[in-house]
Amino acid sequence: MTPEVKLMMSRIVLSGVLALVCLGVSGAKRDPNVPVVGSTGPGYRPVRYRAPQVKAREHVPGFLFLEAEGFADYGFWRIDTQFTHKMGSAYLIASGVGRPVGSAVTEVDVPRSGIWHVWARTKDWLPEYSPGAFTIAVGGAAGNRLGVSRRVGWLWERVGSFRLAEGPAEIELRDISGCFGRCDAVLMTTDSGYVPPDDPVALAAERCRLKGENPVPAERGDFDVLVVGAGSGGVPSAIAAARGGARTALVGDRPVLGGNGSDEIGVGLCGACVNKPAGRETGIIEEAVCLRAMQKGPAAISEAFRKLTEAERNLSVFYCERMVEAEVEDGRIRAVICRNTLTGRRSRFTAKLFVDATGDGWLGYFAGAEYRQGREGRGEFGEPNAPDNPDTFTMSGLLHEPSVGVAYKVVDTGAPTVYTVPEWAKVLPRGFSRRTSSIYGMWWIEHPSWIDDCADPEGARDELIRISFAYWGWVKNEAPHRDKAANYALAEIPIMDGRRESRRLIGDYILNGNDCEAGTVFPDAVAYGGWPLDVHDPMGMHAPVSTGHRFRMKVLPFYTIPFRCLYSVNVPNLMMAGRDISVSHMALGSTRVQQTCAVIGQAVGTAAAMCVKEGLSPRELGRKRITALQQRLIRDDAFIPGFRNEDPSDLARRASASASSSAAETRRFSHGRIVVYGNAAPANVIDGYTRPIGDHSHAWISDAGAALPQWIRLDFPEAVEMREIRLTFDSDLEFNAWRFRVAEELVRDYDIECTVDGRTWVKLVEERGNFQRHRVHAISPVKAKALRVTVRATHGAPEANIFEIRVY
Repeated sequence: MTPEVKLMMSRIVLSGVLALVCLGVSGAKRDPNVPVVGSTGPGYRPVRYRAPQVKAREHVPGFLFLEAEGFADYGFWRIDTQFTHKMGSAYLIASGVGRPVGSAVTEVDVPRSGIWHVWARTKDWLPEYSPGAFTIAVGGAAGNRLGVSRRVGWLWERVGSFRLAEGPAEIELRDISGCFGRCDAVLMTTDSGYVPPDDPVALAAERCRLKGENPVPAERGDFDVLVVGAGSGGVPSAIAAARGGARTALVGDRPVLGGNGSDEIGVGLCGACVNKPAGRETGIIEEAVCLRAMQKGPAAISEAFRKLTEAERNLSVFYCERMVEAEVEDGRIRAVICRNTLTGRRSRFTAKLFVDATGDGWLGYFAGAEYRQGREGRGEFGEPNAPDNPDTFTMSGLLHEPSVGVAYKVVDTGAPTVYTVPEWAKVLPRGFSRRTSSIYGMWWIEHPSWIDDCADPEGARDELIRISFAYWGWVKNEAPHRDKAANYALAEIPIMDGRRESRRLIGDYILNGNDCEAGTVFPDAVAYGGWPLDVHDPMGMHAPVSTGHRFRMKVLPFYTIPFRCLYSVNVPNLMMAGRDISVSHMALGSTRVQQTCAVIGQAVGTAAAMCVKEGLSPRELGRKRITALQQRLIRDDAFIPGFRNEDPSDLARRASASASSSAAETRRFSHGRIVVYGNAAPANVIDGYTRPIGDHSHAWISDAGAALPQWIRLDFPEAVEMREIRLTFDSDLEFNAWRFRVAEELVRDYDIECTVDGRTWVKLVEERGNFQRHRVHAISPVKAKALRVTVRATHGAPEANIFEIRVY
């Protein structure tokens, strides 16, 4: 079987795996009719989904309107919903690599015999070359060549006129070129003088008329907190708000959770652990990372996020809902309007407080929030590595899908192959070269920074497609290591664009690169970062020679992110989570990575719930209740450099600690070196810290020479009433989150007991099979003078490791 046939067979399987109607799910009220797309079980299934199959009906006499995404069989065309907010609908795309893909087919019931005039909404995606040619066959007869109009934008093209008999007729999208032809809809009419409108507003109205749909948005609910955007910033934000008691909605425009880290795009999770011991982010994102490690599945985080969101009774999740409008009254957001990316149905959501976690700042944009887009000049913040003058340049995204990889997928054919770069591919500059010995796609395969991902996201993605074809040509035919590629053939190009930068919404403070380099600890700190100041080359692949970076400070200290960066300066009920927070372009080089976005999201969701509960605006919360917010975050396993547990409600802070044994020191391998941590005493579990800092372990670690079980106990000055016990274990924060393993240091089996008289122990909790770092055990109220935690097994380590014990 040739590689091409193998690829075709794999895509046959994948194209039929998943059918999805994205509506909404809630932790306590999940709709069993709403399947969830993602990777489940022991293996990985690339995300290939479809819209519900819809058979066109004659709602208006003499008209049939067929959505391409509603076709019965996609063949080897793929659905693309990334740009519905710009062009009005999902569409099918023939994502071949110069070889025509298999046809998409559906059937229509012709209501009466006669001449039917057929139109198709298409896009000539590169009018200079018109590479995406296809045709539509109606009842077996092929129509005009489409996708080659030489005109810009989405528009209607005449397929032809066909004599059809009453009854079923087959409609077939036939790819001609294998070069990303695309079709949005097919319109059939008996009116020979009718011309469908190209104007987006007029088309939206005509779509509703011809499909018999109600243009009035359906009311989907009134919430305390509404989070728009379901990536690494939005999901933790929604979970934190729900856990804080707020009725919360999470509205995302994809069929899975996770944004750039999802099963669709699959970018690995990065954060502060890249070059610092024990730097990995904790809290909700660590729950997801630990859960994902148990799945033994892909690098994507979607399934873990799904399970965490479904566990929250205060949280409703709405998939495939693209926000297209915001209602603003007296400067405050009242509601958002969304369009379902698969069905086109419009919905309206209302809330008290809104979180923009869209990455691109779309909610803030629609609400009139102040924002920036591009690079500040050196003079504004005195950032030494900023450009001399401000401009609108933003970092490029990258094409990435887990089943394909970065930029392209190649297969070994077993024999030498020839590759000719298509004439329409991007022409690389004279003298082009990159310092790599890999034949595979790399993160720096980027378009130049003057392409605007917000204004023309489809055009930005298409430019990356052109670049991918050209770069493979360089690897195959010109690179010094081209012999490695001799037997390889181009098999697939991703169509998903993982964006890095666009709008940044302005808050009461703009974090800048100097703040990051200095490791600033702000008095209103609620999150932290530590990824390098990683700013990419604005020329992208237009630069003849480049490392991919314009500037990259390899090592940053931990720096904090102030709460003032996380709410809008001029929209009083708008907060931000993720890469659209209030930072300079230089600072964004660090804050944009997903682990950092996640801890920002948790801080924002926690604050949002407090705002609703206490009747405060985010600004008021920051001025009046910042200490309470910080302590709540630390309680929930968030790390804020420079801060520790000082919660007066934590009864454990009054106790004394003792243990069955303690290690003299412990050693860890971190970033290529051995780190020795001293002081593993029992008192560390109540010292206020939950990770190693410097050479201090801040954990109780039992003597590895003393066999498990081992115990630690807290003795109180007098009997205390216990209702909740919180334990923080060691999940090995030395390693990046994209690595898959359950930390051997993590406690697996343990018991929690209490005693009134110091002699008789009553078991409160018996836990077996734990795989989480942070555990919260609600118990029936009990009065006791001592508490004991007995560690019976770990995931491999010979010693017990506990960072913190809290009692409430």
